[in-house]
Formats: sequence, structure tokens, C-alpha cells
Amino acid sequence: TQRQNQRDYGWVSPAVSSDGQWLAFTVEEKDGKRSQIAVMRVDGSALKKVTRGGGLKWSPSFSFDGQKIIFVASARTNKGRRGVGFFSIHEVDIATGNQRQLTDLEFYSILHPRYYRDGEYFIFSGDAPFFANLDTLENFSVREKYVDQFGENNIFVMNDKRNGPEDLKPILMNGAMSRFEGVSRDSSTILFLSRTNEIDKSRKRTYTYDLFISKNNEIKRVTRQNGVVKAGDISPDGNRIVFRMSTGTHPRDVSLFTTRADGTGLQNIDISPLKELMR
Repeated sequence: TQRQNQRDYGWVSPAVSSDGQWLAFTVEEKDGKRSQIAVMRVDGSALKKVTRGGGLKWSPSFSFDGQKIIFVASARTNKGRRGVGFFSIHEVDIATGNQRQLTDLEFYSILHPRYYRDGEYFIFSGDAPFFANLDTLENFSVREKYVDQFGENNIFVMNDKRNGPEDLKPILMNGAMSRFEGVSRDSSTILFLSRTNEIDKSRKRTYTYDLFISKNNEIKRVTRQNGVVKAGDISPDGNRIVFRMSTGTHPRDVSLFTTRADGTGLQNIDISPLKELMR
């Protein structure tokens, strides 16, 4: 995700509507204490802020019909500042601006919420759920119980009616840390990132990550890079995958790749012209 900056604000985390006509993105204030979700046409016209209130909001994604946006927001605010670890999933109607909170759980972090199946469900990664209250030690025992049962498998599918602690069960189990990256338009293929040290029984001192897909409840490994795959996404038809991989110690040491969903046809995308533009 590329952050663009002006004097008093910046924008980050862009998403494109299904018809390719609209962009949604996060507008951040310079001090990083507040942010909103905004939309505009791909030609830069019709800019509109669609959320309100304090706290942080990010990672927007359009509904299939382009009428709503799902996003992550801080579940609690303190004079405009987010509380560490208090995040939930919210939804806004673009036309009316009506907002509602979709999850009653509070997570240390949430990544990539997307509409799922018929649009009544949503899929996301939620790390370290704290449930409704952090003021008692009981919540930590519940969290530990989850980790004992499911480990670091933190990819969930929920809807606005089934989103309580009893519904907090991962949609897949892969034996190691798993993070949602993308889903095909028909929801049949889920792309996720997983730590592979345990899976490969590796003795490397550094963590390694690769991409996997879950299709029709069958998990298949897509990449075997023996390194750090950072992020990826899958095409709407579920046939192609693009991903970013670390190639060095500097944050800018990255390469882009594309591959078929079955792992064949791996290609390194030449990004050297982009690096020249940034000089």
C-alpha cells in the first residue's frame, strides 16, 4: 500500500469497486490520531468523505453492488486516540452515510475485511481477540483458551447476526500462523499467507512465509519461496495471484511476482522503472 501525503493529511489503503469506476481509501490526519474513509471516481472527480466520528479507520472494501463499504475501525476512542488493541469491523452506506458496527469483538489488529459469499457475510484476519472487555483477567483466560484450541489460525467468516465469542472459529486450519490475503468473486477460493517454518520443519532462525489457497475446503500450497512473502492478492476469477516478497534487509528491497493459482507460471515483474521514478 502506497501512502500519498499533503501538508496536513495523507491517504492510504486504496480499494477499487467491482465495476472499476470508484476508489475507496483512508484519509489520515497528519498527527495520525484520526482518519476517515473517502471515495472518488477513478478519474479523480466526485471526491466524498463517507465516514464520520473520531478514531482510526482503514482497509476499506466495496460491497459487490458498490453501495456499501466494509472497513476496520477503533472500537473505543479516547479524545480521538485509539486504544491499543480495540478494533472491530464496521460498515457504511455510501449514499446515506449510515454507519454500523458489525462485530462485537475487540481485536489487537484486523486485516483485509472483504465481503464474502452473497455479501451478507464477511471474511477477515483478526489477531488476538479480546472479546467485549479488557478490564478483567477473565478475558485473557478466554483468549488463551482460543489459542490452545486454534493456535494462530485467525481467519474468520462472520455476519452481522453471528459475530459473538461463540462464533469465533477459524474458517481453516493450516498448522501455523495464517493471515487472510484475498478471495475470489464467487468466494470459492481463499488466498492466505502462512508461516512455513513449522510446516517445512525448518531450523532456520528467521521466519519464512508462503502463500496458500483454500478451495472447496482443500488447502494447497501456491509458493515455495523459502523466504518472506509479505502480501498478496487473487484475481476475481480466482485464477491468478500477485504477491510481494522481501529480497533484502531494507524495506525497499522487494520484488513483485505473479503466478497461476496452482503455483505454475511464476513470473518476476520488473519494477525497476518504478524505482527510477522515485529517485
